[in-house]
Amino acid sequence: MKKLFLLLMLLMILHLSSQNDLQHVYYNISITGAVDIPGIYHLPPGSRLSEAISLSRNINSTEEKYFEISLRNIQLKRKEEITYVDLQKFMLLGEDNQNPFLMDGDVIFVPALSRKIEIFGEVVNPGTYEILESDRISNIVKFALGTKESAYLDQVEIIRYDKTQKFRTITINLNAVFSNPASEDNILLQNGDQIYIRAIPDYHKYDRVTLFGEVKYPGIYVINNNTTLKEILNRAGSITEDADLNNSFLQRTDLEKNYDPEFERLKLLNPEQMTYLEYEYFKTKIRELKGKFAVDFKKIVNSEVQEKEIVLQDGDFIYISAKINAVIVSGQVKNPGLVTFLPGKSSDYYIEQAGGFSWKAHSRKIRIIRAESGEWLKPGKNVILEEGDTIMIPQKPDWNYWEIVKDTVVVLSQIATLLLVIQNVTSN
Repeated sequence: MKKLFLLLMLLMILHLSSQNDLQHVYYNISITGAVDIPGIYHLPPGSRLSEAISLSRNINSTEEKYFEISLRNIQLKRKEEITYVDLQKFMLLGEDNQNPFLMDGDVIFVPALSRKIEIFGEVVNPGTYEILESDRISNIVKFALGTKESAYLDQVEIIRYDKTQKFRTITINLNAVFSNPASEDNILLQNGDQIYIRAIPDYHKYDRVTLFGEVKYPGIYVINNNTTLKEILNRAGSITEDADLNNSFLQRTDLEKNYDPEFERLKLLNPEQMTYLEYEYFKTKIRELKGKFAVDFKKIVNSEVQEKEIVLQDGDFIYISAKINAVIVSGQVKNPGLVTFLPGKSSDYYIEQAGGFSWKAHSRKIRIIRAESGEWLKPGKNVILEEGDTIMIPQKPDWNYWEIVKDTVVVLSQIATLLLVIQNVTSN
């Protein structure tokens, strides 16, 4: 039993000793060619070719000496055997055999980059790629990680320059290449080629309209060439009970040229959330809107027959206003603003609620502005105020009494002079 224990101890010591020796074993790897720092590198067992190449590169150097190296034609010399390695295939396509493990005494030769092409457009990873003499367009599309769904494959352009820097355009069909790699469209590439893969015209281009306000589901809606205003209102769920259809509108205009950030902010608020000045500004901007359609939203919502359905266009803005449950008293009153609407009340009531006339009020020139139509009316028994209407009390014109007296004196003196002349003429 004692001998067995001693044997186990001896085996353990030998194992630990061998592990310690392995930790101090390094391979001598020679790196030559178009690298920034050629020489002999000491690498631990298990190192790969890519690690050795990285050590020989001086990417952060500020010196002019920085080579463009070939990753696709690296020579790995092991004893008397030379293997050609395409490290780009490992880096881009994950081909593990193109990044071999290194052995002690390996010699790596890295040539300079001499052949490259560019690929643009609808590929996953456009850019510059090294090519070999045997590379065809299908190889480079693989390196670019394939084409996007939006790629128009029927007409791919290759721009090829000659020695005089003149170029010609070669058009190929990538669909034919993908279905049959032996197709004549799968042409060999040359140094300096430029590949252009265009997008399918109007690919996934959707027209959109914006619907805000008193609907169940406000937001952006995708439309087609025949989508009507009624369809969008139906898709938005329904009009809420707080909707004011009289003040709702459809706007079709160039929003970029007429962009007003304050107006856009107020669009997102209910009138009850606005101050008096904000609401006045909002109402004024609505009246000024270019491209504002005359739309009878009541008929549309109530499914009444329309002479012609309103077909929407890309960029249209639909705003379903909220009821403010108030009458606006504006102008020469002591407390201009919103007064709670009460059916049947006259303009006098609302003016009184706003504090009454100010001393500059022109009480004979009061006008009522209809919320629905913008029509200006004189107050009277037949004019019944409605929600959202505005009572406008203008200011009396300023009188310059000195100017009036002066003008009167001038006129009277002219009359007196005229009378004197007439009297002299008649007396003679």
